[in-house]
Amino acid sequence: MMRRVAPLVLLVFASAAWAGDALDDATKAFEAGDFKRAAELAGAIEAKQDNPVRAQAMYLAGEAKLALRDAAGAEECFRDALRTKKDSVPALTGLGRALTVRAATDAKAADEAEKTLRRAVELDAKSQPARRALGSLLSVLSKHDAARKELEAARKLDPKDALTAQALVDACLRAEEVDAAGKFAAWFRKDAGETAMGHFLEALVLDRKGEADAAIACYEKAVAKDDRFIDAHKNLAILRVARNPMYRDAAKLEKAYAHIDRYFELGGDDPKLKETFDTIRRVLEEYGMGPKKK
Repeated sequence: MMRRVAPLVLLVFASAAWAGDALDDATKAFEAGDFKRAAELAGAIEAKQDNPVRAQAMYLAGEAKLALRDAAGAEECFRDALRTKKDSVPALTGLGRALTVRAATDAKAADEAEKTLRRAVELDAKSQPARRALGSLLSVLSKHDAARKELEAARKLDPKDALTAQALVDACLRAEEVDAAGKFAAWFRKDAGETAMGHFLEALVLDRKGEADAAIACYEKAVAKDDRFIDAHKNLAILRVARNPMYRDAAKLEKAYAHIDRYFELGGDDPKLKETFDTIRRVLEEYGMGPKKK
């Protein structure tokens, strides 16, 4: 499941040094969700020794590339930022997150990611993004107890932080601790109130428990709160197809189509999922069944 990238992690690097129209425009593009333009604008800032904003620009470009699921490109940007400011906690955290994408299948990347994120935490133990990133990495590496420790430490720093709540629930589900995941989801909803992430996390737990109808209802609440919640659209499409034997219910199928279309509009890039839905559409249309793609 894709972790939603939010602008709240970006401005941790902000300072008076963020000068210049190019960087201002890149920042605005990022905050507006136009990550491609943000990466292009930030990446175009010249690499000169007397350029005081190069490190910040490359950090921004790295965050934008992570949002675009370009982990390799993000890794390059964060390394560029660290060449200027080697102990930048945000850039170290970004590099660790980029490396985490291939940590499960690349031992070298996993080792560097852990060293990088532990360095970030060593430099700033109160950096919630660093502790969250380290906990998420440890979860990917199946170091479940250590992952929970880091993520719970991150949660204490801000119980209302949506990304930390998501990381905790993900880590618990990865460790097959479904009841614990449910408790963290409930605590987040209590602390943060009615939010898209709160409904989404509740849906994830219900989904894992096999309570599909209840999960669908919660995912629908999530997208009602935030129509750009890409993972909720993806999961809704999958569940609505799974809960529609032989695709007999055209209304349910139409809703599934709407959610999968929105998933790809928002930048979804799951090729197997695209192939599956394209096949369903093609076969049903050949037999004159199901709603037409709009």
